[in-house]
Amino acid sequence: RYRMVMDGLKQSLDDRVQVLTLEPWRNDGTHLLRLENIMEINDDPERNDPVTVNLNDLFAHWTVLEATEMVLGANAPRSEVERLKWTEIGSQAVPSVAPVPGLQITLKPMEIRTFLVKLKQS
Repeated sequence: RYRMVMDGLKQSLDDRVQVLTLEPWRNDGTHLLRLENIMEINDDPERNDPVTVNLNDLFAHWTVLEATEMVLGANAPRSEVERLKWTEIGSQAVPSVAPVPGLQITLKPMEIRTFLVKLKQS
């Protein structure tokens, strides 16, 4: 009669990805979400490719209305933070962050990405 367990995800994530954090952030439906690619760079050459996750297809009972990528501590939007760029003599700095089109995010091995997501129950 009663369902004591609820699956929060629409489908299983790739086994290289885990949800580190999902917690209410504000009273307006905003939640803190952290995703991690648990693979190490030299773990398995066949599985070291980046993994793409569509935030729209992540949750079973919520719709993601918007997402803002934050720094790991979630205290500033990632777009507002300028990181130091280290270069070797004779080389050029390579940007480490590519823009996120829509709600598709890509996680490289050992990468953790933090988002403030506005959720609406569906």
